[in-house]
Amino acid sequence: MTKAWLALVLTALTLAQLSGADKRGETAAARKYLAHSGFRWTCEGSVVFRLCYAPELKSVAPSFRHDAQQSLQKIVRFAGAAGYQAKPLIYIFILESVPRLRELIGVSAYGASEPKDHAIFFVSGHLEALTHELSHEVLTGLWGPAEPWVAEGCAAYVAGSADVDAQSRVLLQSGYLPLVNMVNPEWNARLYPASKIYPELGSFVKYLRSTYGIARLRRVWQGGSRSIPRVCLRSLEQLEHDWQASLNRSRS
Repeated sequence: MTKAWLALVLTALTLAQLSGADKRGETAAARKYLAHSGFRWTCEGSVVFRLCYAPELKSVAPSFRHDAQQSLQKIVRFAGAAGYQAKPLIYIFILESVPRLRELIGVSAYGASEPKDHAIFFVSGHLEALTHELSHEVLTGLWGPAEPWVAEGCAAYVAGSADVDAQSRVLLQSGYLPLVNMVNPEWNARLYPASKIYPELGSFVKYLRSTYGIARLRRVWQGGSRSIPRVCLRSLEQLEHDWQASLNRSRS
């Protein structure tokens, strides 16, 4: 094979790879984060994820790969799915600190997501944030878009299933937010403190899943809050009473 022919083959392969990436939107979606001034990234990919982290975090990179796989498996089990094949590649950006995450995307938190870019962000050492944000991406890929309350409730439950009930019991004694304030199409999570909305919605979703099964929870996800009486044969007010009663029973 001549050098000219070899160069032609390599060029064709490169163009084919770039074309595939462009069709999936992965390059365009991630470019603004990868090119952000003040950041350098080391990226590695798989069929589902592309992990991007600061070079300073390279020594703990193997844990990122493990944690991402474990989180994905946890979300898939929750959904009752056989597996997950990512349509677009999911970019996971791992930051050194909350200030660095804020510098990149303007959010002060341990984790965040940009669904339109199929990108999630979390601070190293906060696996719960990775699981929470990844669940938004994966469940949307499996079930389609959802109202914010059920998307946040599922994410909170998957990321903290062992804690949401206990935290909700505390809130029932002081600082409780009625579900009607959140379980509606217009709800905006940013208007409420995360310390209240995540435990309550996570515990409520946990109750729906354990009481009515994953198939009906998926129907609520896809049909929204207005579908609750039809799917569960109970009004939201009745479900709220039943859920609170179950919390009290499990404490005794």
